[in-house]
Amino acid sequence: MSNKHIFESAEGLVLASLRGTVAQNPQLRLHAPTKTVYVAHPFTSTHIAVISGGGAGHEPAHAGYVGHGMLTSMVSGDIFASPSAKQILVAIEFAAFAGLENAEGAKGRDVVIVINNYTGDRLNFGLAIEQTRARYPELNITSVLNADDVSLLPQTQGEGEEESLVGPRGLGGNIFVCKVLGGYTAFGANGALTPPTSPRPTLERTKLLGDAAVAHLRSIGATLGHCHVPGRQPHSVFEFIVDGQIELGLGLHNEPGVRRVPLTSAEWLTSEMVSIIRGSGGGWRGSDIHIERNLRHEASETWIRPGDDIVLFINNLGGVSVLEMGAIVEQVRKELASHGIIPARIYSAPYMTSLNAPGFSISLVNVTRIEGIVNANSPADLINLLALLDAPTDALSWVGVKSWPTRVGSIFNDQDVEAEAMYSLQSIHTSFCPDISGTPSSAGETHSIRDYTWTDLGFSAEEVTKGVKGACQRVLAAEPDMTRFDTIVGDGDCGHTFASGAKGEYQTLWHFRTEVLIALDTGSDPRGVRPR
Repeated sequence: MSNKHIFESAEGLVLASLRGTVAQNPQLRLHAPTKTVYVAHPFTSTHIAVISGGGAGHEPAHAGYVGHGMLTSMVSGDIFASPSAKQILVAIEFAAFAGLENAEGAKGRDVVIVINNYTGDRLNFGLAIEQTRARYPELNITSVLNADDVSLLPQTQGEGEEESLVGPRGLGGNIFVCKVLGGYTAFGANGALTPPTSPRPTLERTKLLGDAAVAHLRSIGATLGHCHVPGRQPHSVFEFIVDGQIELGLGLHNEPGVRRVPLTSAEWLTSEMVSIIRGSGGGWRGSDIHIERNLRHEASETWIRPGDDIVLFINNLGGVSVLEMGAIVEQVRKELASHGIIPARIYSAPYMTSLNAPGFSISLVNVTRIEGIVNANSPADLINLLALLDAPTDALSWVGVKSWPTRVGSIFNDQDVEAEAMYSLQSIHTSFCPDISGTPSSAGETHSIRDYTWTDLGFSAEEVTKGVKGACQRVLAAEPDMTRFDTIVGDGDCGHTFASGAKGEYQTLWHFRTEVLIALDTGSDPRGVRPR
């Protein structure tokens, strides 16, 4: 991984980044001494505040998720270092009381804190919660522990390895939990569509929703290399991942993964990651719900059942190009489809990064199982998890379409979507440019942009074919020079682009030789012909 950075040192970088984030959202304020970002004037209708935070280096988490509909406040430590209990206490105070200072009779909002399963975060957030209860005895406060990493479960270990005592770590699924809880506390059980007469959200149900989400949220990460912190020494031999290998099961702070394996293909990688998540089974060690029920991990249990609604949540760890991330989404989508799984929602973005790590994580969320837990004893106030995801938020870094079809069955498959695009373009040409489609014009005449053939211009089909081949050969011969020149004055892709075009022409002549010769003679359109 590259160790080059714009900033030579991490000194002052965290605070500068927080100031930059706050500058982009006028609702936000920054308490610089504690690195706390909060909503200055939360909506009066929201009486439960959601908080999260942790070490820096995971931007846009968590400052980018502060805003109505998500977090009320967040707190940041230094890079990959948990904030102190003192800092967290201030973040809790802002979340509970900001905007209420002059409100007569106000007692403060209830507070729920989303904590990632790392030792420092658990210790410091836990201590801050106890300090808050001592300072504000009437304030209701609880927490949700996010532990979504399946890589440390027994079935992912090597032969003869003992089961890890650490349990699942918190990964990018943290942001999913923050969005769901933020949508519920801001709008109610059905998101923005919640009727005014519906019961108000309660802290108890918010806690249950968070725990249920964690119980059925499963993630695993993969990376080509570890991230690099500005100002630190280059990677050690231990951290370096050799070319051609991929590390599976890494944490968010350069913790080593479970294993390093050859990266045979992107298809193999996404298939392996999805397989590990699907096989994660029941008895989730990181879930408070499963711990309370004393459930053991059972890999043989089918976690995703036929008909379950599933959400696909893919997190860029910071160093993968947007181009490749789009292709990763498609690969994962195809892999899920091969198992009969069609996601009800798909999200992909750098939600919770690891600085510049060239990796990503895949998360699957079983919506049906989550709703089964939270709605079991509340038939009059059914929580709609997908509506909570669709609910609007002012948090500037949440990436997700705000309007989806109601459920999976109404979402088109890729063939439907692409067929619709082809038909739409044909209709546009027919309606607005009849010359292209050969349809009658307003004057009753039929026009075509192919009015002449090569034969009309005095060339035989063989001569034209020979000329095209010769041009392709000259382009391919000149490719090294074009690449070298464009590398000096441009981006180095000129030669490759021209060579790709020449190879494409060659392939067309080879596969469609007879049809092309006929087309050159007659002016017909060979584009509908398939290769022999």
